[in-house]
Amino acid sequence: MKNKKLALSKKSINLVSLIRGTVIDTLNDARYASRSIDFRCSDEVIKAEVDEILIRRAVTNLIYNAIVHNPESAAIAVSVEKTGQHVFIRVEDNGKGIREDEVNRIIDRYFRGTNTGEVHKGSGLGMAITHDIVEAHGGDIRVESRLGEGTTIIIRLNV
Repeated sequence: MKNKKLALSKKSINLVSLIRGTVIDTLNDARYASRSIDFRCSDEVIKAEVDEILIRRAVTNLIYNAIVHNPESAAIAVSVEKTGQHVFIRVEDNGKGIREDEVNRIIDRYFRGTNTGEVHKGSGLGMAITHDIVEAHGGDIRVESRLGEGTTIIIRLNV
């Protein structure tokens, strides 16, 4: 992925089923069984030509970040919405947020923000990998965050 030569195995899938399944798989993991993730979708079927394994990995990374970088009390919501020729996948939380000067750096390889805490010792690759997966699909990813208020990460894909 680092060399932008990611081989995609695209097929037409229902993104709603994929993302809902990703949320369910996360909640079925014993480490996160006590967490609550709200799932919403604009339609029950939103078809897109994507690499199912890679999109699942990207969304899993975002959900995992929302869980591990926030207190257990943080609300997490995942949504899938089709608007015109685009589909938007959002992972939102009302947790700690990201410092303004770090928002644009979180997709940099090996970058770990200062607000990650001591409990989580990640590699700093999750967001970079997610960014590369989304870009390989011709989409983009945007991060909106306010310190102390939470973070929203939005993936935009063409359908």
